[in-house]
Amino acid sequence: MTPKMTPALKALTGTTFSCLACLIIFNIAVNIWLPAGLPKFQDTTNLWGTQVAKLPPLMQSKDDADVLIVGASGILFPSVRCDDAFYKRQTRYDDWYMKYKIWTYSKSDYFANLLSKRLDKNISIANSAVGGCMMSDQYLILNKYLASGKHPKMVLLFSGPKDFLDNHRTKIEKTSTYMQLADFPIRIADIIQGNSRVESAIPELTEAVMQSISSYYFYRDDYRALLANQTAKITHHPEDLKKAMVLLGTEEKIPLTKDQKEEAKQKADAKFAPTKDLKDLALFKRIYLPINNVQFETQSKYFEKVIALAQSNNIPIQVVFMPLTAQHTGVLPPETWANYKTRVREIASNAHVPCWDPAQDIHFKSDDFEDSAHLDAAGGQKFFMYLTNRICGDPRVCQNLTGSKVLIGQH
Repeated sequence: MTPKMTPALKALTGTTFSCLACLIIFNIAVNIWLPAGLPKFQDTTNLWGTQVAKLPPLMQSKDDADVLIVGASGILFPSVRCDDAFYKRQTRYDDWYMKYKIWTYSKSDYFANLLSKRLDKNISIANSAVGGCMMSDQYLILNKYLASGKHPKMVLLFSGPKDFLDNHRTKIEKTSTYMQLADFPIRIADIIQGNSRVESAIPELTEAVMQSISSYYFYRDDYRALLANQTAKITHHPEDLKKAMVLLGTEEKIPLTKDQKEEAKQKADAKFAPTKDLKDLALFKRIYLPINNVQFETQSKYFEKVIALAQSNNIPIQVVFMPLTAQHTGVLPPETWANYKTRVREIASNAHVPCWDPAQDIHFKSDDFEDSAHLDAAGGQKFFMYLTNRICGDPRVCQNLTGSKVLIGQH
């Protein structure tokens, strides 16, 4: 007579548990085989959105840049525009270019070239700026970047009022950057510290718990792609029907998907000159007004945490105000604009961190901007030359970047 199985034993021998056990074993094997993850197979654009698609490759990169740029779109746009001019690439001002070129950009080669020439040493720059991110996001980016084993010689933190005030992102745990980078301990700490509301943060913890328990939860699509790719190599067969049609020369018979049609339309609608019509002011009015003072206080705390994080890792940090048009700053109530500048300077001063304001030292014309908030190539060149002069004019910064005690001459 077959002995009766207890409910616990039935569960252990059931199909569900067996599948789970196999997945866990498979996950462990892949992590051992590919400890850096699956960068060739992970579709970060679909997982997290285009704006944060650059973060996983940036974190996984083995390159340890000399300078890390931390900020939002204010520094991202001039980096792209100046690099396009530097490499004689034709830049564009349409939505497709913004989505697929600007948001995914992680360099600032024009700026790096200026520094390298002045310091007579090759200086590398990693650009971690993400469009639309706030100070809470920038703290997470710096935290995860340093946790990946990198140690830049300098952090440049670029600041704008939108980093502290954004009515489209009132909950820190709802931003794309936070959803991607915040692990379980960080989310719990934010709830305890009162940085996020319990009622909105608790539902998001499910994702974080699953991520901390097993990376399989987030990489299951990548595993499927990995298996298909390896099987195709072994059998010498295409991975899917689409690739088979390409090999047969009949791929034109496959109709375009909705996304492909949209991409083709956006490419056809390419714009090669900025409109400079300041239509974005209507958007910024909705972003800033009414002023959310609670959010401002929360983001100010994260600004302090960004500085403290860099200093705790013995990394010099410089705070830089991004130039804005007078029309843009005019959207904010005068007392809010003054309070923002004062608070940033106070926090930086209390931490003995330099705070640079290019708009006070050099003149930016309206033609230096492509809209109310973003420098164009001409404005970007002024801006990066200013930064180069400030950096190379500080012997302590030069010494840290070059590893030499020799003062860098001005030329």
